[in-house]
Amino acid sequence: MDAVRQALELTSQFIQIPSESSGQTLSDPAAPEAAMERSLLDFAERVGLHAFCLPVTKTRNNVIFELRGGGPKLLVVGHMDTVSAAGMDHPFDAKFSNGRIRGRGACDDKGPLAAALAVLAWMRVENIVPAFDITLAATVDEECTLAGAEKVAAWIDSFDLCIALEPTELRLVCAHKGDLRLRILTKGKAVHSSSPQKGLNAIDEMLPVIDVLHGYREKLAQQTAHPLCGEPTLSCTSLHAGSSSNIIPEDCVLTVDIRVHPGLHPADVYQELRNMLPDEVTIELLFAGKGVETDYNLPLIRELSTVIGAQGIDPTPIGVSYATDCCRLTSKGPCIVWGPGSISQAHQREEYIETEQIALAVGILQQFLCPK
Repeated sequence: MDAVRQALELTSQFIQIPSESSGQTLSDPAAPEAAMERSLLDFAERVGLHAFCLPVTKTRNNVIFELRGGGPKLLVVGHMDTVSAAGMDHPFDAKFSNGRIRGRGACDDKGPLAAALAVLAWMRVENIVPAFDITLAATVDEECTLAGAEKVAAWIDSFDLCIALEPTELRLVCAHKGDLRLRILTKGKAVHSSSPQKGLNAIDEMLPVIDVLHGYREKLAQQTAHPLCGEPTLSCTSLHAGSSSNIIPEDCVLTVDIRVHPGLHPADVYQELRNMLPDEVTIELLFAGKGVETDYNLPLIRELSTVIGAQGIDPTPIGVSYATDCCRLTSKGPCIVWGPGSISQAHQREEYIETEQIALAVGILQQFLCPK
């Protein structure tokens, strides 16, 4: 079995399956990963891999693959969902050109998932007993709430290493920021705009909130930067108010995204902001995920870094500013992030992954997972 060819075929096949977990264009909003789930289970049956569904909600399931070798417990996690394909041209065509496969999810996360799955299938077909007890979890809802990873964490006892598949250009990520997303609401009283004194403008009520947020952003920026992840950041990402130009708005809604380094817990940030804002201001917690920092010197990580270095890739650990499924999994064991493709192509209007990156990923996984 040619594992590289299989990985490229799976990448193309997966891209052609819409699985947008928000802002859907062709996906089923109630079960955006359902078609991916069926495709994964069909593939497992064809190649003889043991696979089953792990329910997350009534309509959404993780797909779990197991391949036992009796060695250390290795969890490999890749997500089935993507961001919306809205605004893209032919997002599900999976076109090959100039050494790239294009389409929504190409690098985030269908190419990385396909590479790992192809290696497991290769081992199964070739009757190669892995050096690990391998669990591969294809998760739902990574792009929004990490619900799939949370279910995996509740289901699995522990692991010796978790590799979260993301487009890192095959660099080892041993640290990433945590994420806190908030919705802030101020209330007013709607009246005709010709008599604003008779009402209460919700936008005016939001202005001092924004001032507090700007001050808090400056406070975060003054913290010592994390050596791998850099400084915490705070961004106001959307603002909505009013229904007409001649009505004083009674509601104003602001969304905020805060990225914190691994040493700062999102719950502490939330509480600090809550204490800084008036009680009448409503703060809704949309998402909280703790940052990740893993000791690079752990034996299994050093082993993987040696394999990566042998392929001409810098094995020095790096940190990133985005969050991953690892936010929900670090309580069960050490986690790293790794995979083919570049994060700079993720969530873009033109998303792609280089076929050479997929081929390198397959080779690295084959060497790492097989007995020495």
